[in-house]
Amino acid sequence: MHRLLHVFLIIIISCQLQNQPSKLPKSYGQFHQLLIVIDSTSWKSDLGNTIKKYLTSDFLVLPQSEPIFDLKQKTKETFHGELNKFRNIIFIAALNEKNNTARYINKIIKAKNVERSDFYYFSVKDPWAKPQLVTYIYAPTTKELLTGLNEQIQDIIQRLKEFDYLCIQNALYRSKENTKLKTLLNDKFNIHLFIPYDFKLAINDSAFAWIKKETRAASLNIIVHCTPFDDNKQFHIDKIIQRRNILGEKYIPGEIKGSYMITDTIIPVIHKEINFNELYAIEARGLWRLKNDFMGGAFINYSIFDKKFNRIVTLEGFIYAPGKKKRNMIMKLDAILKSLSINPSN
Repeated sequence: MHRLLHVFLIIIISCQLQNQPSKLPKSYGQFHQLLIVIDSTSWKSDLGNTIKKYLTSDFLVLPQSEPIFDLKQKTKETFHGELNKFRNIIFIAALNEKNNTARYINKIIKAKNVERSDFYYFSVKDPWAKPQLVTYIYAPTTKELLTGLNEQIQDIIQRLKEFDYLCIQNALYRSKENTKLKTLLNDKFNIHLFIPYDFKLAINDSAFAWIKKETRAASLNIIVHCTPFDDNKQFHIDKIIQRRNILGEKYIPGEIKGSYMITDTIIPVIHKEINFNELYAIEARGLWRLKNDFMGGAFINYSIFDKKFNRIVTLEGFIYAPGKKKRNMIMKLDAILKSLSINPSN
């Protein structure tokens, strides 16, 4: 019931903002970067440690450890000037504390007439800038706040991640599309992916396409593959890994003769069932490497059931970026993959 209320409150509160400028300034801040507004004493206490433990836990799955979010911390006293234009802001406090953050949240929840008993959180979209998400997290006491965070932090993280992906996709759609690749994917696979203009076609085979963007710092790659659907065993993770290894050996060679891409099993592939744009799919995240060579990186793979054409559509993004941070790169590829629509012109 609380989760339904949270979603409902986002809609209601974003529609009921008063005295909002007709044209909001543009927000700033990197994707997956959070500004935490919290009292300094609380930030150094168990409460702050709990926040940092969850919000800076590892982003899955990368070759080197990178956090889900990069955190910046301010107190209510130092939250002024341009800071209210930050893209993703969290205010957090126990309501019985005698600090300015707690006083501010008390004032907000009174004005918005939202729940104030037990642990609670709600979000407001675009109050001071656009796009922007401001989240308020609170409870009557610090003990209740800690208990609530431990129980509901994953829901909060998921909401914050969804907002980031929405912002990434919006930025993607504002970029120039590669119309040649758009036509190729439509004609060949009956799909549409929004591929930016600076991605190029590397391989085009009967049921396979490899699209990539090469820079001096990194290689960003997208794979599209279709295979007939036979039975549900094709969605088992061992079959998905087998399928990507076969494709890697056939299509993704290394520079050394006899080398090719395979799934690295040094870290288990993380997988789960998901709703992918209203289609059943398995999401798999893991590491790849070149057999008989030393290159490697991260990948995200979607095996999607296309009932209309009775097939499995495989979309994958993988990166090679030695010495570079990879979280934001894999997020960009993920946003491209999630732009999928099936049979767009018929």
